[in-house]
Amino acid sequence: MASAELILDCRNGVGESPVWLAGESSLYWVDIPAKALWRWRSTDGATTTWNLPEMAGCIAHIGDNRWVAGLE
Repeated sequence: MASAELILDCRNGVGESPVWLAGESSLYWVDIPAKALWRWRSTDGATTTWNLPEMAGCIAHIGDNRWVAGLE
């Protein structure tokens, strides 16, 4: 039987669009109603949050530390 483990209790309103960057060992996602971009690093469990100017429904990494986001 499969099991799951809670690694971060971030209480997002709507957490969407997870993006894993293997080179950083980091997971990125957006909290839509909070207008926030999140990052969780698996190496040390550190989290970072950036405020966005609008709600974002999705994000995509396009290389060289560049991102594109679908904003409201």
